[in-house]
Amino acid sequence: MAAIVAFPLLQLVPLPPALWSALPRREAAAALAAVGAGDSWHPWSLLPDGGIAAVLALIPAAVCALFVSRLAIPDRVRLMVGMTALGGIAALTGIVQFIRGADHPLSLYADIHRGWGIGFFANRNAQADLIAVALIAGVLLVDRYRERLTSPAAGAATGIGLLLLLAGGVATGSRMGMAMLVIPVLLALFLAGRRAPGLAAALAAGAAVLLLGGTALDRVTARAGDAGNRAEIWGDSVFVARQVAPFGAGMGSFVPLYAAAERLDHVQPTIANRAHNDWLELAIEGGVPALLLLAVLLAFVGIRARRGWGDDDPDRRLLARFAGLTMLVFALHSTVDYPLRTLTLLTVAGLALGGLARGIAFAPGGPHSVAQEQGFRGLSHA
Repeated sequence: MAAIVAFPLLQLVPLPPALWSALPRREAAAALAAVGAGDSWHPWSLLPDGGIAAVLALIPAAVCALFVSRLAIPDRVRLMVGMTALGGIAALTGIVQFIRGADHPLSLYADIHRGWGIGFFANRNAQADLIAVALIAGVLLVDRYRERLTSPAAGAATGIGLLLLLAGGVATGSRMGMAMLVIPVLLALFLAGRRAPGLAAALAAGAAVLLLGGTALDRVTARAGDAGNRAEIWGDSVFVARQVAPFGAGMGSFVPLYAAAERLDHVQPTIANRAHNDWLELAIEGGVPALLLLAVLLAFVGIRARRGWGDDDPDRRLLARFAGLTMLVFALHSTVDYPLRTLTLLTVAGLALGGLARGIAFAPGGPHSVAQEQGFRGLSHA
């Protein structure tokens, strides 16, 4: 967490003229020299304000990850219940928005995605990712507490809740978001198929109906050939990435750099605020160092999630699976969008990462007093 937060701060540190002017896209060095300011120090970032904004944006996720890492393991699992409930509320809101259309007051934003199931977001892709993550948490919780869901009423309520989440994901109309729903569906089939083949078949049938039929699919199919201008954005973004390689231009610098490099025959009425491929945008803003930092993060998640996938402790197993699959959703969707540029989803990622931290032992008379232990537990229940 320290490295992630420190990286954009490092880009703001003023550098001596010889070092600063040697970085790519420093054409301003000649102009500064012409006016007698060639010996001034400047940061790595071409847009320092963007770097400051990036650091501020990281704070909620970093705080969430650190707070979760300080909770006892069972308390972290309780947060998964909240994650599922949040997804359910968002899904229900999105279904109403989808059914009632763009003119309904519950459609909160005057955006191009208005009329789809966007929940409390302005972007259907963010809503789809939130629901996919909530559905992963819900499936894992059902498996964890399956012995408490043996009554017909509990089983029916659980099935309806999961299908409601699935329907909310379909109502977003996000093509990649709907593809991400396959991850929790396959997880449910994997977990249920070993113990309850009948339930697995019912889940598969319900998922097939929601994913492959109905009005939502018709509306999504109607825009299947409309890829927007992503291919053009990617092409121009690759050009920008090569210009600023290998160190990047600074976090938050994509918009002005892209605007300067955008080919005239690709110009659209709207501004390209993102590369719609977060791996590519990170290469532009952070260069090779940022990509290496991301690789370390993904390796940490992958190794810890793999080790915990079959852990004997059911709570640790749940947290490891949730973190691994959540980051898989974000990593895959980042190839065509920018889920972690949305603060809510970035904070959800922080929650997942915090769950991978080793548990804190509260020994009587040790470093943590009884009052501290009670305080932590009280916070988790709140």
